[in-house]
Formats: sequence, structure tokens, C-alpha cells
Amino acid sequence: GLAQESMLREQAWLFLEIGRRLERALLLIAWFRCTLIARREPEVEAELLAFVLRATESLMTYQREHRDSPRIESVLGLLLFDERNPRSLSAQLRKIESAVTRLGGSAGQIQLPDEARPVVEAASLLRLSDLSSLAAFDADVPRRLVLDVLLERIALLLRRSSDVIGRRYFVDAR
Repeated sequence: GLAQESMLREQAWLFLEIGRRLERALLLIAWFRCTLIARREPEVEAELLAFVLRATESLMTYQREHRDSPRIESVLGLLLFDERNPRSLSAQLRKIESAVTRLGGSAGQIQLPDEARPVVEAASLLRLSDLSSLAAFDADVPRRLVLDVLLERIALLLRRSSDVIGRRYFVDAR
């Protein structure tokens, strides 16, 4: 709270912003991978969907837009793709991309900085994915394999961006 209100929007603030958004994105991915990948009884899945909505502080937003109980496609739409929802993965990726680009960019630079490339790739993968494919279970295994693979790839890319930032801006004091 205090940093949000009183810090200049310079490099230190960008590091805080990137860290907070990376943490939120990776936590959201972990919640999805732990709760929504495996096939479960419909009643159990409905409870897990409600849990994820509560944990992401998005239950009221969901209820305002959907009058029914949580459904996988609607929840994925809200928490993965809907940039109007500040808790969505898409919103996190957009904010990370903006901060990382400002952090590593310089006047006249025509290419993305190295630390922004994995984030741009992650955002593109998400934007190009198909909601109904993500919500569907694989025919051979009782899992949402397309969703799992996408989330695993995005998490890897976010960690890669974090590693590039660490190597570029921080000195190993060992």
C-alpha cells in the first residue's frame, strides 16, 4: 500500500511491480493447475471453481456477470482472458510486459529488451489459445491437457523473464 501511494515510478518501483505481478500470475497458474486440470465429479468441480473465484477475489465479479453457478468456460474466461478483471492472468501479463519494457527500454531502442521477450511470448500464447479447447478434457486421459500444457509453458516463460531480470540488474554477492 505505502509503495503504491508514495514511491516515484522509477526503477525500484518497477522491480516491485514486476515482482508483485509475477507472483500473482504464478500463484493463479498454480491454483488452476492444482484444482482444475484433473477430471472431478461435477459437484466437486463447482466447489473448486468457487474456491478459485474466492481466492482471486473475483467471485462477486463473476456473480455480477453470470447468474448461474460457476462453469469452467466462464471462470477461465474471467480469470485467464478478461483484461477488465485486474486479477486475470491476461491483466498480469499486460502489466508485467509494460513494466519490463519500461525497465529495460531505452530511448531509440527498436527491439524488445531480453527480459520482455518471454513475457510477450506468454501473453501471445494466452491470446492465441482457444477457450473451449482449454476447458475440454483430453480424450485419452481424464485431464484438461491443453490447459495444463499452456499454463506450464506460461509459468516457464515468466520464470525465465525473472531470471533474465535477476542476471541483468542484480549482482550475486557470493
